[in-house]
Order: sequence, then structure tokens, then C-alpha cells
Amino acid sequence: MDQSKFVIFFTAARFWGLIALRLADDDVLPFNYLSYTSELQKSAEHLEAEISDKGISRVPLYASIEKLGKAATRIKDDITIYAPARHDDYGSNSFTGISDAIERAKSLNSADSWRSVQHEVWRVARAIIQASLVLSGRLT
Repeated sequence: MDQSKFVIFFTAARFWGLIALRLADDDVLPFNYLSYTSELQKSAEHLEAEISDKGISRVPLYASIEKLGKAATRIKDDITIYAPARHDDYGSNSFTGISDAIERAKSLNSADSWRSVQHEVWRVARAIIQASLVLSGRLT
């Protein structure tokens, strides 16, 4: 390994280490829930092209995002979390479980595989509803 790559890795490790220490000491992780809600909405709209003709209902997903948005109007903080999907290590994705299920369903192309996509939509919708209940003080 040449010296310049070592310096880059060392600097990145220090940077992420400092962030980890800061977050570990925070009582509450800072989130911008309105921005997060907006990104979830965009990600849901992006899914339309991939699953709209498969008979998968997106209603629970959109309804849960709307509830999160209403609850988020009371919260004013600042950070967003995304995760890479299994099939895309370099990008970030708001609905990794749904995206991974879509990729599996595309490769298997069976009714069961597309039902698993619907299952993931329901799971994500439940998680978003739980977050909106916490934000609105109805669930602790």
C-alpha cells in the first residue's frame, strides 16, 4: 500500500471515530424528521415504476409517511440516516428492505417473491407509524 492511501485511511478512521465518540455521548441523536419524511416520500415515489404493475399496494407506505410528516412538524433537529441496500453497496436507500425484496423478486419472478415485496412494504409502513407515534408523544 502506498503512503498516500495510508494517510487517507488514517484520516477517515479518525474522522469516523470522532463522530462515533460524539454520538455515543449524546443523550438524543439529532434528526431532521421533516427532511427524513421528504426523502421517504421521494423514495416511495421512486418505487412506483418498479412495483406498480405487480399488484402491490403502496397505500400503507404513503399513509405511514404522511403520519410521520404530521408528527415531524413538531420536531426541529438535524441529521438523516440511510443504509446501503444489499445490491448497491455504494448508494444509500431509504427502503433497503423493500429494494432488496424487489431485486429478489425480479430474479425469481414468482408470485411468492412479489408477495414478499408487499410484506416488506407493510413492515416499513409499521416502522414509520411507530416513529410517528413516538414523535407525537403517543408511544414512548
